[in-house]
Amino acid sequence: MPSTALFISPHLDDVAFSCGGTFCTLAQAGWQCVLLTVFTRSVPNPTGFALACQTDKGLGPEVDYMALRRHEDAEAARHLGAATVRYLDLPEAPHRGYHSAPALFADLLPTDNILPKLTTQLAAELARWQPAVLFAPQGLGGHVDHRRVMQAVLAAAPAVPAVWYRDTPYVLRDP
Repeated sequence: MPSTALFISPHLDDVAFSCGGTFCTLAQAGWQCVLLTVFTRSVPNPTGFALACQTDKGLGPEVDYMALRRHEDAEAARHLGAATVRYLDLPEAPHRGYHSAPALFADLLPTDNILPKLTTQLAAELARWQPAVLFAPQGLGGHVDHRRVMQAVLAAAPAVPAVWYRDTPYVLRDP
């Protein structure tokens, strides 16, 4: 049985942008590459900043933005050679009380209680896949979702060898 590499992506593009080449190289070398994306929940009838994150890309409010992105993500993962694609179905920061773009890169909100659920679900995925190595974001740029994923990885996977990838595009904005 091939070794498993678990790639943890906060959003539906982070692994592809940040370490897609590594993902593809390992898959071509015979590794079982699993893409696990954390914040993928569809939220019906988004409002405020959450809706603006969708409409600023030219998509109307009637579109299930996250379903569209999950489909794109699955296609990208297939091209990269993913053995499996998994989604944790947790809400992105704009659905957890972060009401502006600057808030996404500011202090974590005390009302943002996603960490226990994220840590529990991540621990279950680690038990399921028993990866030889996991790839996780460094949190460069300070996006709150990336920081929450880092916290969960540190709590749920202290004994699993980890490769901390540089978060693109954030690292490009402030190297």
